[in-house]
Amino acid sequence: WKPDGISATNYTLPLVYEMETKDYGRVTVRFDCEIQAYNNPAFGMFIDVYYTIISRENGNLSAKHEFLGGGVNYDMQAFADTVWDLVEGELKSAYDLAWGNSANEVADWLFDDTVKKILNDKKTTFKDEVWKLCTWPTKNVVNKCPTNVYVYDESNNLCGAIEDDLVTKTNENFGLYVEGDTKYIIELEDGYTVKYVATDNGTMDVIVMEYAGYETPMRQIEHLNVPLTVTSYYTQSISDTVKPQVETYALVSESQTVLPANKEKNLLQLTPAEDDTEMQNTFTVTFDTNGGTISGSTTLTTDTDGKLVRLPSAHRSGYTFAGWFTAAYDGVQITTNHVFTSDTTVYAHWTKNSGGSSGGSSSDGNSSGGGSSSASYSITTGNFAHGSVSVSPKSASKGTKVTITAT
Repeated sequence: WKPDGISATNYTLPLVYEMETKDYGRVTVRFDCEIQAYNNPAFGMFIDVYYTIISRENGNLSAKHEFLGGGVNYDMQAFADTVWDLVEGELKSAYDLAWGNSANEVADWLFDDTVKKILNDKKTTFKDEVWKLCTWPTKNVVNKCPTNVYVYDESNNLCGAIEDDLVTKTNENFGLYVEGDTKYIIELEDGYTVKYVATDNGTMDVIVMEYAGYETPMRQIEHLNVPLTVTSYYTQSISDTVKPQVETYALVSESQTVLPANKEKNLLQLTPAEDDTEMQNTFTVTFDTNGGTISGSTTLTTDTDGKLVRLPSAHRSGYTFAGWFTAAYDGVQITTNHVFTSDTTVYAHWTKNSGGSSGGSSSDGNSSGGGSSSASYSITTGNFAHGSVSVSPKSASKGTKVTITAT
């Protein structure tokens, strides 16, 4: 398996060396480096090296072709980005599945109307606030261009500014600084709107980096080579949610033209694993002794493959145990190879002994025990035009009383 868009290139790089040796004189060795390289930096470059002795001046050094070793080269930053993409997506899904979807019901039970009103006024929910505490999401904005940058809160109040490459308004809730002509806004935890006002003609780049926690990169959204004319401006919404839709970060011009992002740095797309819940289920099997007794528990639990490791022993005075069946009379005999697909009750079948001997059973479900026994016969009835006939029991041995009822 590999994600869409990932391809690999395989090639061999030969390297030939001549070496002066004490025992064999000049020796020529070729190293074949078999390389597998991927078009995505999140995947490593893998190398296996083989060597071949081509020639030697003297001595008994035989020609060889053997494996020397292997190695791998990879981009640790790309690898880290990939891991966090995976972790964040899976963690949020697990949070919702395990508890997040029920969190608001818990809040209704725990909190009074005042707390609920505060959450409602802030346009949030208890579920979302707990998730924020778990992941502490922040966003960093990098702006490379001839612009002034202004940050507004959800009430449209100016709360931060960079003008003429100087920070002119600071805020205790996030940071602003400038390096060269690049402006940085860091640790944006709440919802904000950023306004980029052009101070010259040209282009600008806007890069938003999402973080979970303090220094955990999750995703990078890029707007590149956005055209600027002096005094024109763009606005951009910075959401306070974790991994919002990319469209959320679109730049909107003063004429309300929407510019979507050029690039979203998601290195892997997750494919949900197939649901193997059914394969992993275990089931309870209840043993009905049908007039006898059982040694130990009357229930056993199957393995995840639906099978029982063993079958219990059973005993009934004057009878020989005939095995465990799916019905009290007739039915299919159960062995340790039987696959259960649900919780099930199975029934002991008995064959009456002749001469008063008593019998038992073995744990594999096959009959055993002392004394001779009578064969058990199945009793069936036909179809009748003017009524019906039933028998009980439907299986009996010689000497067993059978009741026949006609209706």
